[in-house]
Parts: sequence; structure tokens; C-alpha cells
Amino acid sequence: MKISLVLFSLLACLSLSAQYAKLSDQAEVSLITVGPGPSLVDCFGHSALRVKDPALNIDKAYNYGIFDTTEKGFYIRFAAGTQQYMVAAYDFSLFVDSYVRQNRWMTEQVMNITQEEKQAIFEFLENNILPQNRLYLYDQFFDNCATKLRDIPKSVLGDKLRFHGEYLTEEASYRDLVDENSFNHLWLDLGIDIGLGNIVDRKA
Repeated sequence: MKISLVLFSLLACLSLSAQYAKLSDQAEVSLITVGPGPSLVDCFGHSALRVKDPALNIDKAYNYGIFDTTEKGFYIRFAAGTQQYMVAAYDFSLFVDSYVRQNRWMTEQVMNITQEEKQAIFEFLENNILPQNRLYLYDQFFDNCATKLRDIPKSVLGDKLRFHGEYLTEEASYRDLVDENSFNHLWLDLGIDIGLGNIVDRKA
């Protein structure tokens, strides 16, 4: 998701105002999934975490897909998996509006977790958006907006969190998965093949 640095700074300041608040029993933590978009960087879809607490007037999206396409060499680094991304938290309505305008589908899955687990995830996220923690090196397959949302709950919940893959009836390589979504962006497909080499033929 592209966002101006001025707007990002404002949103970051606003997000820190509720840092480490004690969530009420009305709080929910959920996974937001967004469908693919028409642009080069949107063709694989997007994901974010949402923390909502009506009692505290909190409703934030934690977005690990913040980047700046105006940076020199962005698309080369994006294809090669060497681009720096950042996480930001901001009002969930702004997150929704940005994708509604693009006519992209969106789903929400509310996590069935305890109050203590909600608080732990919330505090992890609030710590992660601090200036000294918000940057990370984006990787097409192993460290991105999707894997972050798997790894963060796992780091907080440990063995309590289990992933079920019974619905996956066929094995696919990373190349297969890339090809499914990048057929309209042949230069991106080629760039990923060249930039990442043999890794794309590993089983996902």
C-alpha cells in the first residue's frame, strides 16, 4: 500500500496515543484479507490485522505493506526481494476506503482468543510500530504482509495456534503461485524468476 510520508507521520502519531492501553472485554482482534488489485504491486492481494475496542474508541488496521514506489530502483528491489517495507497503524475506516475505491473484495476473520491473548497481540503490534521497530526487509515469500500475520500470533500464542492445511489437495511451487497472480504483469514474473533464481521452484 502506497502512502505519503506526511500522512504516514500523522497517522503514526495518532496511533501511538493509545499505546499499551488496557483492552476491554469488548475488544476483538481479526485478520483482514484483501483481494488482488490491478497494479503491479497489488496483484498478490494484501492482508492486515485489525484491533477493535468500542469501549476505548479503538479501531485500527496494522498494515505491514507500507512502501514508497518513488524510491529509485523500487521495482527492481521488489522483484528481487530486497525492498524495505514498514508497518503502520491507522484508522480502520481509512484502510477500508482505500480498497473500496479500487473495487477489491475484503474479508474479516475474528480470532477466537482469550482476553489476555488479545492484549498480548495488541501490545506486540503497538511496540512494532515504534520508529525503531517499524522497518523490515521485505521478502516475496518469507517475510511480507502475509507471513507477518502468521508469525505474530504464533509468536504470542505459541503452540496454542495451529494451522490446518487439509484443504490443500495439490502441491505447488512458489513459481506456480506467482504465475497464478502475475499473468497480467509479465515483466514482474520475469523479474521474480531472474531475481530469486532456483528458490521459486521449491515447494511452497
